[in-house]
Amino acid sequence: MKVLNYKKFAHSDYENTGDNYHMLGEVVFKTNELKDGNNPIGVIIQIHGYDEYRTDMYGNTNDGEIRIATIEEIEQYRPDLLSDIVTNIEIAKDIQSITLKSCYGETIVCSVKEIVKYESGRVRYIMDNKKCNDFHNSLFVVETMDCRVRSIDIFMSGNYHVFASYKNFRGNYKQGAWAFDADILKIR
Repeated sequence: MKVLNYKKFAHSDYENTGDNYHMLGEVVFKTNELKDGNNPIGVIIQIHGYDEYRTDMYGNTNDGEIRIATIEEIEQYRPDLLSDIVTNIEIAKDIQSITLKSCYGETIVCSVKEIVKYESGRVRYIMDNKKCNDFHNSLFVVETMDCRVRSIDIFMSGNYHVFASYKNFRGNYKQGAWAFDADILKIR
């Protein structure tokens, strides 16, 4: 989940100096703020060097202290953000095609058939870790005209990779890791 108009939460127009796992506008939960009695929910308004961010609520922080906030946490600690939040599925609705590129350099262009919310346990091989969890995964069901592949289910995992399970024309399921093209990298 992210806030598209994140600059309205910033006191000045900050310059980004890095490219990290989290993105501008993402709503994050700072784990150690709650025990100090502070509001743990913040919006990322600036990206510094490696793994460092500035949020609107608690200044500078790093990857080890924050994670993506859940809707329930936002409702509990910062309900004023709810009107500004856009989910991944809403962002992804405008995507009409996806270019997949394998680690071997092969590319497949697919048209998006359906976008659905990721459900835990839907596919066993999806790993549940920091970069692949219920808070920011979406499943793209796409169709392709490629002669090797009939349909692909794509799970977003962090900024750079997806896990794709695809069904070939014989009806056999295959799976593997693919990299998104640049236009899709920033949606999660």
